[in-house]
Amino acid sequence: MTVRASRYPHLVVAVASFGIIGATALMWGHAQSPVVSLAAASGTLAGPAVRLGDSSAASGAAVKFGAGSGACQVNAILVNSCRPWLGARENMSTHTITGFRNLTEDHESRIGRQLDWVHDYLDPGKNLSADDKYFITRPNTTLLLNWKPDYDWAKASGGDAGVNAYIDSMADQLKAMAPHKVVLIVFHEPENDETDTSCTSKGSSGTAADYVAMWHNVRARFDDQGVSNVVWGMNYMLYQGGTCMVKALWPGNSYVDWVFADPYIGNGTDYTTRMDFTYDWLRDNSDAAHNFMSKPWGFAEWGVHKTTQTTVYQDYDEAKADLDSDRYPNLKALVVFDSDNPPGNSRVGYDNANAADPTEFAHYRTYADDPRFTDAFYVGK
Repeated sequence: MTVRASRYPHLVVAVASFGIIGATALMWGHAQSPVVSLAAASGTLAGPAVRLGDSSAASGAAVKFGAGSGACQVNAILVNSCRPWLGARENMSTHTITGFRNLTEDHESRIGRQLDWVHDYLDPGKNLSADDKYFITRPNTTLLLNWKPDYDWAKASGGDAGVNAYIDSMADQLKAMAPHKVVLIVFHEPENDETDTSCTSKGSSGTAADYVAMWHNVRARFDDQGVSNVVWGMNYMLYQGGTCMVKALWPGNSYVDWVFADPYIGNGTDYTTRMDFTYDWLRDNSDAAHNFMSKPWGFAEWGVHKTTQTTVYQDYDEAKADLDSDRYPNLKALVVFDSDNPPGNSRVGYDNANAADPTEFAHYRTYADDPRFTDAFYVGK
């Protein structure tokens, strides 16, 4: 195993300790593939070892020795033991192709590989589409679904019979897709819609208490319906200046399987600086009542906009470099937002004037085609 110093100096592991620690773990755990309680936030693993999530470690990661061939495993909440998932929301990236499935498959055609996760949105009153059901059942694919039970959080907290009936209907629709699993986010980016003026919010959906009550009602009704194929995601904006709302909006440790954020890069901020802020905030603000560190993390939307094309190229290059160095070990899903809404460079491969830029797309494709987004890269390592 080769371990390099990371930006977290307490996570450096001495190579010389490998044999002693591995032997001790074998004697202590009596297992063929022991997991050693060593934090491993960064570094290149060589030999029969893989990096795993570990909520007890400061970095959220540990090393499993003796993994060998076929070591990559996907657990019950859809975390891959070896790598992050590659995903995308494909929306208006082309103005000649329409339909969620067609647009997503066009994105896959352009990068030359199938996405692990595809991202869709359902507004209040909407049902699963045929395209949603297609991706839920497509092999080696997970649907990441942002769903709003109602725009009024108080109405969705249990007191409105009509909204409750809709929640029950969605529970039935998702249950019918079993054994295929769906990552379900209940009303994403609530900081944008909260009415709490103490955090300078200008939203109109309700208070943080209303939001949490909505979550609990949705979860209770899904549980009553016997839904077992939903993985629950909490999706924040996590922007500078809006973090004062994050903890109040937390549904509770037992309600959340994944924590997602939507970090957009632009206005003079580069990829690594923006992602560092998001990643470090979750790490530094995790506590017993808001145990972010116990969950896998994902970027449900990330993109580059409102900046120069030269900076866009740099940002995709930084994204690849950070992936290659395992800078963010707790980050288990990276989902790009390929759209001209918000306007500008978040439409992958186009400039601010919506003119095609093959150079930009080449930088993005190099990132998306990184072998570290494949199990094969890690098998036998």
